[in-house]
Amino acid sequence: MCIDEWAETPRQNASDYAGTALADIHRELPSDVWQRMQAADDVPMRPRERTPVFYGSFDGHSCVEMHWSAGALAAHGALPDSFG
Repeated sequence: MCIDEWAETPRQNASDYAGTALADIHRELPSDVWQRMQAADDVPMRPRERTPVFYGSFDGHSCVEMHWSAGALAAHGALPDSFG
C-alpha cells in the first residue's frame, strides 16, 4: 500500500474509528484498577469516580488514546456527520 492509500484510510474508516472511540469514552467497565491500599476500609473507587474524564478503556493510557483519536478525527474533518 502506498502513502496516498494510507492517507485515505482514516477518512474511509472514520465512522468505525469514531464509534470505537466514543464507545470507549462512555463505557466504565471493564477497568484495570491500581490503587494503593493504606487502611482496612480503603477500597478502590469506581473508575468513573477515580478518573472522571479518562475511565472508559481497560487502562488509562488506552482511554487517552481514544480521546486523542476522536479529537484528531474531528480536527481533520473526518468525523461522519452523525458524530458532529
